[in-house]
Amino acid sequence: VKATCSVCGDVTGDFAPHTYSEATCTVKATCSVCGDETGDFAAHVDEDQDGKCDACQHQMVPVTPEETTLEPEGSTPADPEQPTTPEQPTPEEPEEPKKGLSGGAIAGIVVGSVAVAGTGGFAVWWFVVQKKTMAQLGSACKAIGSKIGTTAKDIFEKIKNLFKKK
Repeated sequence: VKATCSVCGDVTGDFAPHTYSEATCTVKATCSVCGDETGDFAAHVDEDQDGKCDACQHQMVPVTPEETTLEPEGSTPADPEQPTTPEQPTPEEPEEPKKGLSGGAIAGIVVGSVAVAGTGGFAVWWFVVQKKTMAQLGSACKAIGSKIGTTAKDIFEKIKNLFKKK
């Protein structure tokens, strides 16, 4: 930021020097003059040796010299904005809700459609093709119900008799 006169607003040609605050593991070093960030974070600090960063409570993983690996020359960390720390498991992406109808809903629609089409087809055949009345339909249903009832009664009698015989 160039120096500006508070009375007339005249701007000088010289820029004020940056004065950066101290970075922590959670806050980048920031210039108090222009707000510029250096992009560098400080490393986690565990002075009380409880296994957690004193500033942000990050669970620190002890690293032995055998576990330390050097990056090949010329390589850069995956995210230069973040300090390099031992890898932590990344949270899984939440599963997107499924779109569309479930299999049960589709089956219900199909069964319902077939039932409606069958009933409509029967009605056309009964009333238009056969030229029968509603009263005749009632009599036919009663006769079929009676026949089914008689057949079911006969079957149950035969099963009952099977258990009586020894």
